[in-house]
Amino acid sequence: VVAAGALVVAGTTAAVAHAPDMGSSESVVARGQYALDAASTSSSPGATLPGAAIRRDAAPLPPECATANLSDDDGLCVAPDGRPAPPAPAQVAGARVTAVGDSVMLASAPSLLEGMPGIDVDAKVSRSMATGTDIVARLAERDRRRDYVVVGLGTNGAVDPADLKRLREDIGPKRTLVLVTAFAPRDWIPGVNRTIDRFAAKTPGVVVADWSGAIRPHVDLLAGDKIHPGGAGGRIFADTVEETINGVENERAELQYRVELAQWSVGEVFGDKR
Repeated sequence: VVAAGALVVAGTTAAVAHAPDMGSSESVVARGQYALDAASTSSSPGATLPGAAIRRDAAPLPPECATANLSDDDGLCVAPDGRPAPPAPAQVAGARVTAVGDSVMLASAPSLLEGMPGIDVDAKVSRSMATGTDIVARLAERDRRRDYVVVGLGTNGAVDPADLKRLREDIGPKRTLVLVTAFAPRDWIPGVNRTIDRFAAKTPGVVVADWSGAIRPHVDLLAGDKIHPGGAGGRIFADTVEETINGVENERAELQYRVELAQWSVGEVFGDKR
């Protein structure tokens, strides 16, 4: 488990450059572990400790305004006439993200650390979804859950919907559960992905990061086992997770914008301006 800050990522990138660069599943997983170990040992005293809770005074700032001539004194972008304006596209900080996964996530760790500095990654080989529920439960007991909890644990066996329900309950109603689909030449994978998709479709606060769909056109970026991503494949994994999280944040910002715009419009009509 590691929370990597900006300074940590630089050290990680340099360290990974010296790790073995082979195409076997063992080597790409070893590179991921190397990255996590390097990030952990490079942590400065001011960096977030592994698994540490996010301080309340470190809450994320509101999105920046889309254009420079707007003010955001109240946390919402406002034009000179008082009309709310759409916020700029969101970029969720890694310090708001916890990731729990198996060896696929472990192989992707270098890209996760680089793409989302501050992300807390807990990934190990041979994990199942049932194991992940225990890990998240322990995080809940210690109040160490972040705003977004990413779970990628579908590679090694079937997924029980009851485990997904437990995950949703343990992360709490104010956080978002991001479930990562699985990709592997194993007969249980289609069932795993159907279970994930169905659960997300009917459960508020749950979204899907479709690793399966993202990597399917690029299987040449996987190791020889056609499961574990190499460097470029790991970037696809990390990008898929990041884009999913940013999509949630953008959707929330858009909803806030529409509500504020409707309130402003009512004020214009009835003379009750903000």
